[in-house]
Amino acid sequence: MSPRSLAKRCTLAFAGALILYSACETPEHKEERIARMYCGYCHAFPHPELLDRSTWEKSVLPLMAFHMGSTDTDIVGTINPADLDYVLASLPARPMASAEDWELITDYYLSRAPDSLAVEHPPITDTLTSFRPHPLRNSFEPYVTLLHYDTGRKELYAGTRLMKLFTFGASLRPVDSVRLESPPSWMTRTNEGLSVTAMGIMDPNDRPEGQVLRITDDTKILTVIDSIKRPVFFEQCDLNGDRLDDYVVCAFGNYTGNLSVYESKDGAWIEHTLATTPGARKTITRDFDHDGRPDIMALFAQGDERIVLYRNNGDFTFDDRTLLRFSPVDGTSYFEVADMNGDGHPDILVTNGDNADYSMIVKPYHGVTIYENDGENNFFRKWSYPMAGASMAMARDFDNDGDADIAAISFFPDFEKAPDRGFLYFENTGDYHFITRKASYSTLARWLVMEVADYDADGDLDIVLGANNFRGLGAGPEQYNEWMRHKTPVLFLENRLDSQP
Repeated sequence: MSPRSLAKRCTLAFAGALILYSACETPEHKEERIARMYCGYCHAFPHPELLDRSTWEKSVLPLMAFHMGSTDTDIVGTINPADLDYVLASLPARPMASAEDWELITDYYLSRAPDSLAVEHPPITDTLTSFRPHPLRNSFEPYVTLLHYDTGRKELYAGTRLMKLFTFGASLRPVDSVRLESPPSWMTRTNEGLSVTAMGIMDPNDRPEGQVLRITDDTKILTVIDSIKRPVFFEQCDLNGDRLDDYVVCAFGNYTGNLSVYESKDGAWIEHTLATTPGARKTITRDFDHDGRPDIMALFAQGDERIVLYRNNGDFTFDDRTLLRFSPVDGTSYFEVADMNGDGHPDILVTNGDNADYSMIVKPYHGVTIYENDGENNFFRKWSYPMAGASMAMARDFDNDGDADIAAISFFPDFEKAPDRGFLYFENTGDYHFITRKASYSTLARWLVMEVADYDADGDLDIVLGANNFRGLGAGPEQYNEWMRHKTPVLFLENRLDSQP
């Protein structure tokens, strides 16, 4: 379904719902009913208390009006002219809400929103000592966009905003580098070389300038798929059993985007679109329903934030089922699946903390959360830890005791009140109890990406952090100057399990 068709469907649904209006309801109930009808149909309903009144008034409500077809807002002026046609084509042909309804929506949020949000950071008394930091200083600019470890070749790859892809061998010695035409976001290695997604433009945009590339072992760069809107992740997998790898590509975009499967057929690529909404962030492809065909679990992290399971019916047809849905201001940023309680069923580990859009305030509901699987792929919130600006978490058995611990990073920590929580470690002690530890070296940079592997081949898992030292976005000149003084693009955390008492 096209974005325009989706908008039309939403408009018709609203028109039908208006017929149900009850003349006897109170003004307060009418405000809430209208707000829920418009603001809870195409994504989870955002409650007024999630943001302060000023943020609703100056940022989020104008954006909501724009998404609902009103172009008489300052939002239009913030859009790059090169993106404007793509964005306007995705909007309803006319405003979805009447002037009266929009006034009710505005009153609902502004009358109920708090003056400010209360944010508390739980005290952390434990220091992480089981990892020894090895900063990779001054090797290249600290604007890392991807980290990937090749277990076969024992090489670490680091991509950058400045369009370079570096290769590091043993002891983090540089081996090679190649320059691309745009910043890389993800990569894998196959027998044919490296497969890489290049974003086209890293900053939020809607231009179809991204690509899937293949880099041969002699560094030739070949375009596999082009005209993708800001691809941030992909997987290669044989989805139809023909022994040829297909591509699952997350086109994040900004106002527009999609999740697509590209079928390999007769030397060409045939696109099968699974979703036409922006924000496709990451997929995990495996046989979740045990029918012999790989399914796709996908995270969408923009607007309608959700995790969806696409069950593979064969011949590139899928049934979709929303497993989890989040508020559009949650800033859902990453997910993994891991058996966190040892019952044999994959649970879901989620971070929410993206804070770079229209509500750039520290939020008390940002953090790391585990959703437990009941055995039927129904998921329920089981454990959560507040972590301002959480951007990524990985569940692995770091201490080799048979259960999954968690390493997490934040790109938007509370730089004013808790700047030392850019990296946290959670030791699993069983039954969803974790010991939280922090480390002083977490302030060396602003961490955007992370990779886990037994880099030194000593039988335990190490951690690699990648810095993307953006100025601003919550960080003041003091933090930025400190980052640039250290200039640490990659921090290797050596697991010292073998040397622990």
